[in-house]
Amino acid sequence: MNWQKRSLARRSTLSFPAIEELISQHEVVLLPIVDGLLCWRLRDEAGLFDWLERQHQADGFAQARIKAEWLARRRSGTGGDAHVSLPQIHEVLSELMPEGKITVEIEQEAAGRFLLPDPAMRTLLETARTAGRRVVGLNVHPLPLAYLDDLLKQGGLELDGLHEPQASSDRASFLASIAPMEQVEPVAMLHVGSSETTETEAAISAGMTALSMRSRSEDLQDHPPSFAVPVEGPAAAFIAGKLALNTPLSEAEETPIYQLGYLLGGPILLGFCLDLMQRLGNGGDGSVAVSAQAARLVKQGLEIMGAKQATLSRLVIADGIGGGHSGDGPAGFLIDWSEMDDTSAILLQGSEILDFLFSVTPQMAGIASARRAAGKLDAQGGTLDFLRHASADLAELDADAFRTTNRAALMRLLMAPSEAERSALATVPTSQTGTLADCVEPRQVAANTALPPDTELLRLNQTLRDLLPRDLVRLAESGALAGLDWRQELRKNPFKIGRWATLRRYQRRLEDRLRNRLNGGA
Repeated sequence: MNWQKRSLARRSTLSFPAIEELISQHEVVLLPIVDGLLCWRLRDEAGLFDWLERQHQADGFAQARIKAEWLARRRSGTGGDAHVSLPQIHEVLSELMPEGKITVEIEQEAAGRFLLPDPAMRTLLETARTAGRRVVGLNVHPLPLAYLDDLLKQGGLELDGLHEPQASSDRASFLASIAPMEQVEPVAMLHVGSSETTETEAAISAGMTALSMRSRSEDLQDHPPSFAVPVEGPAAAFIAGKLALNTPLSEAEETPIYQLGYLLGGPILLGFCLDLMQRLGNGGDGSVAVSAQAARLVKQGLEIMGAKQATLSRLVIADGIGGGHSGDGPAGFLIDWSEMDDTSAILLQGSEILDFLFSVTPQMAGIASARRAAGKLDAQGGTLDFLRHASADLAELDADAFRTTNRAALMRLLMAPSEAERSALATVPTSQTGTLADCVEPRQVAANTALPPDTELLRLNQTLRDLLPRDLVRLAESGALAGLDWRQELRKNPFKIGRWATLRRYQRRLEDRLRNRLNGGA
């Protein structure tokens, strides 16, 4: 069974043969268009609003846009279940943001860029077609039906019919109206809808069979890949979108090391190649040195991104430079080798990981076959796959944005790896006894390091409060600071480096004091 069928089974909690049997028992199959046949090439629809806010420097747009739709659905008195159009939402938005510069046309064009066919739902459509069933698309999204029809056709998704609710009508009334239009009894219709209880109940009350199907975005939240995608930052939505659309990273066929290549190696190589293309495309006769071990992958990346031969000819291979430890390569793009600050020093710990991702030949003789068996080819395949999936959108990408996000992603992996990430890295040997897992943060101190009484904890907090910013000082004074874990703070806010790094330093000093106390020291 291919990954699309397994994805459908997981998202619906039914086996794929059971889904096929359901389809065969009905004459008409109703499929959702947005968050169904078309999925967001972003983490979710809110990612579109964040992208528009950044793209047009419209501070506050994302939050205002969500609130405007919420208000627009309630103006008709249907309890928030009314169908509204994009112009209706922007009419409310103009009241919330009178000086707003993002129009209906701008949002619609942006949505078209980030809505593409969901491979798993395409499989469901093809299954219904093979069974000889009529397939009809339903639109309950504010985007106009005619516009979505064009997107469906561009994606090669041909349907037998399209329906959307009348203005301000609720979902239950809309579903009840479909059977007469299709000239079949409701019992002959299979409604494939979201996981929302209200939608399932509306389909059942209309006399249809309801099949709940989580969207691709929901599925990725419930079944994340081994290597976490950054949750925020200039390029995070783009990276998450490539994950959501183009690769089944939560599926068994894709190894964790492939995921590491796709989610970490791919964005880093893309950012480095964007920087190279900018530097080499400025004219002149200058050249750029690339480390010998990374050169092959860099050249492949530039070719995928459409670099001209004149650009490629200006690359100089620095034979005497090592792989991931070189300043002339993807590692040097992330690490500031001229000014080694705290961040660069932390990233230097990841040079083994970067070497593994970008060097064609393993550094250490004698373990080449082991590293290859552990998935080196998968890691580089995932790295290049990310570039292939990104190549259509290069005009919108910025090297510095990727550098910022990639630094945060690598730091989070190094400083707060999950168990799945640590286990995956442990499968890749770097020496006869070591693995890539040795590059990441060691586990916390043993659980037998007991906390002192509250009065002693308060005294320790007071002696160390000079390390903390003001908001953490307040937590120290209230006693709540002891409940914070710097690793969790890093996972939630990887870009707030000052906060979690300070908390990490504070907690480690606290642990040292506790050890001394338990050992009879001062």
